[in-house]
Amino acid sequence: MVQTQLALGYLGVAFIRSAQVRKNLLLTVDRKHETPSSAKHFARHAMGFMAFVAIPYMLERTLMENVGHYTFAIFANKVESSLRIHNLFPTQDAHRLCLLSAVASSNLTVGTYADQTFGRVEYSHFLLKR
Repeated sequence: MVQTQLALGYLGVAFIRSAQVRKNLLLTVDRKHETPSSAKHFARHAMGFMAFVAIPYMLERTLMENVGHYTFAIFANKVESSLRIHNLFPTQDAHRLCLLSAVASSNLTVGTYADQTFGRVEYSHFLLKR
């Protein structure tokens, strides 16, 4: 029993020491000299990273999300318009009747049907976007 505990103790101490070495390596930014860099040096590198990587990424992401939201809004408005106008008031086929009679016999309004359709379109867009 003592022999097992002793070996596990040595392994535990070795693991803690190697973890501490890894943590100490995080403090060294300048890998060429293996010495900790100054705060000024780190701030200069951080500002360069922000200027050339982070800010362009944020701008691109914001722009593309706005374009995606705009195109989705156009598509959703066309779907809602299609439901409200083209399906309830068909103009191409003379044999089709006005479909407001189906809505009139229901407790739901055209707006309710359009909102439900918009909800499904929005959920489908959410699934495709992910």
